[in-house]
Amino acid sequence: MEKTTKTIIGLLIAVLVLNWFSHGKLSRTINELKEENRRLRNEIAESRSSIQNDLTTQMKRLLNENQSNIDTYGVHQYNSIDINKKIVGVKLNFSLKSSENIRKVKVGISTEGKEELTELYAETENGIHYTVNADLSYLSDYSVNIYGITNDGDIKKLNAESFYCGVKNEFENRTQISDIMVGHNNDTTDFAFAITNNTFGYDGLKIKDVKVEGMHGSFDTPVIKTPKEFENEQDYHHSYTNNNYSMRSENASEAIEEARKETYHANIKNEYETKYYKTEFPHSELGVKIKGNPHYNFKIIITYQNGEMIELDH
Repeated sequence: MEKTTKTIIGLLIAVLVLNWFSHGKLSRTINELKEENRRLRNEIAESRSSIQNDLTTQMKRLLNENQSNIDTYGVHQYNSIDINKKIVGVKLNFSLKSSENIRKVKVGISTEGKEELTELYAETENGIHYTVNADLSYLSDYSVNIYGITNDGDIKKLNAESFYCGVKNEFENRTQISDIMVGHNNDTTDFAFAITNNTFGYDGLKIKDVKVEGMHGSFDTPVIKTPKEFENEQDYHHSYTNNNYSMRSENASEAIEEARKETYHANIKNEYETKYYKTEFPHSELGVKIKGNPHYNFKIIITYQNGEMIELDH
């Protein structure tokens, strides 16, 4: 009898243990299902929001297309540059969906966010395809609007939204930084880089001077240096061969090549100059003692032959 009682007690204990483990496993399974359900609900909500945004964008685009009488608006071309006046000759191309009841077409050009500064009549040979030439400062970006003058003398806007003419943006981005290398030891940090610059064949747009501003995160005063210029790419890379540096390199050559492919210039030739530089920043000049891998913020200050200056952060 005693043996049977012990057996029954053992079985009861085993059942209780199994129930405990089963309950724990069941609880985990329920929690996992709840988490999966929550994740799926979030994904569905995000997908619904994305679809709604896409539909809104598409509807807005279709509405603008229906309201606009502009069929195509061509990428502008540069025909001339006046370095002294900082003026570029810009050619705009566009076509109409319909020329019905339109006697003339004029183009309004304004700097971004301001009232129109220039109004020019567009030229056409067939009443559908138009061109207009404008002399614009390459120190600004522009908005372009197109207006039709009806046979009755009324003026109506032909485009639903303004077109963008990014002259300043393109001229500023004609200069690119690539092949960046940062090396450091216990005493100095070196910052090396290449500059590729499109001069469009004008000496005034060539690089005259380069400065590098370095700043460490723990110090508020920047250190400005004149970098050493190398005659060619081989000497540039060879300068690191015999130095014991911990290196970090970044190469933007692919972006440079893509930029070269995208040309907006009709009668202006693209001429590129590439220069290689290296700057040494002694840690002692920062006024603090730096250990380990110091982190700098660099700014490259470029002055062109015509006196213009740009700053490129890295």
